[in-house]
Amino acid sequence: MLKIEPKAVTPVWEGKERSKEVQPVYLTQLWEIPNLVTCYRIISAIALFIFTFFTPRRWVVLVVYLTGLASDKIDGTLARWLKKETPLGLRLEPVADSLLVYAILLYLTFHSDFPGWILWIASGVLVVGAFFTIIRTLLGKKEYYVPNFPEAKFMVFLFHLTAIMFLFSLPGRFLALWLTIAGGGVTFISYLVRLHYFHIES
Repeated sequence: MLKIEPKAVTPVWEGKERSKEVQPVYLTQLWEIPNLVTCYRIISAIALFIFTFFTPRRWVVLVVYLTGLASDKIDGTLARWLKKETPLGLRLEPVADSLLVYAILLYLTFHSDFPGWILWIASGVLVVGAFFTIIRTLLGKKEYYVPNFPEAKFMVFLFHLTAIMFLFSLPGRFLALWLTIAGGGVTFISYLVRLHYFHIES
């Protein structure tokens, strides 16, 4: 049987992983500029939730969604530039990302021909992910971070492009959706492989 040595795949993300013991979170960290930008993304998600029930014009939804996406790039850049990476920021970012994705899925489910079953799957993933994150934090487990690799970055781009296509009912949106689902599955498996080897080497 062919055996793959963990070291053989290390160069793919060599020197980029971060594993951190759970550090204390202080509310004062909320006022750091990068964390305020992250909070804007949470506010954008809340706005999209509200838009689901009080529908504004589509371009308003688009502006809120795109500025929320832009904040995802801005907060990380500011944190590195200002040297303000904080434990609170590390915990806020995945929460903000998940809320924004879930909010746009909810809006599209009610205001476009986006398949509703995807929302149910996303709901389950969100609940399970939040549960295990809380448990790991309470138990003081070490946190592992596998950086975004090219496939993941492309799939994130494709997901957001697909969401915009459904927002405006553009042709080819269902093809883009199925490509996103298929590519997302492959990317998730790739992520698990990287995480597995990282645990071995740690």
